Amino acid sequence: MTTLPTFEPTTTGRPGAGAIRVRLGAVGLDYGDAVGTIDAVGADTAGFAPKDRVAWRIDPSRLALRGVLRTDDLIGVPKNVPDEKAAALLTRGLIARLLLRQINAVGRGDTVVVDERGRIGSVVGAWARGLGARVVAPGEPAPHDAVTLGEGIESVALRPMTHGLAQQGAVDVFQAIRRGIFDDVPMRIEPVGTLLDPASSDLPVVLTANREPFVQAA
Repeated sequence: MTTLPTFEPTTTGRPGAGAIRVRLGAVGLDYGDAVGTIDAVGADTAGFAPKDRVAWRIDPSRLALRGVLRTDDLIGVPKNVPDEKAAALLTRGLIARLLLRQINAVGRGDTVVVDERGRIGSVVGAWARGLGARVVAPGEPAPHDAVTLGEGIESVALRPMTHGLAQQGAVDVFQAIRRGIFDDVPMRIEPVGTLLDPASSDLPVVLTANREPFVQAA
């Protein structure tokens, strides 16, 4: 078992121009998707206000309860998308969207071959069904024109994506979450300070600051 880093208490002043201060709510350990609530804004931050919720990319080995971020690095999170689901599914959803709606145009009546046991495969399979496709596991009978997504799907995460494209894709991901597309996708949600090794889990692992017990670093 590995001791995961806890949220470190920080002393953070008011944000300057073009920046906001955020209170972290949850973070996905695999891709570092963090979600939190804005508690202060600086000048020149049109479109952001206290109590808005946002997502950004973080180094999971260095977590802090509060931090000051540039607004250029943020993606808005709708009110009806929980912190934990956004942290677990944002990057995975962007990958699934790229595979199903950009690289391939999957729709009703199509067949998608994917191993849903993987951390990304489960999200891809769920979204494919949401698009009206039939999902089969590798080795099962499938038509010759089936969309086959093999073991390399996780490498899609390494493709560069501009912030603008990520913002556009996130709108679709959050809509899918609200529609319940990913309700059956398993994930592991633990309070900060839980002793676990995310590499040993077959599920997406999320640390949340919204549950007790809460442990701060010394």
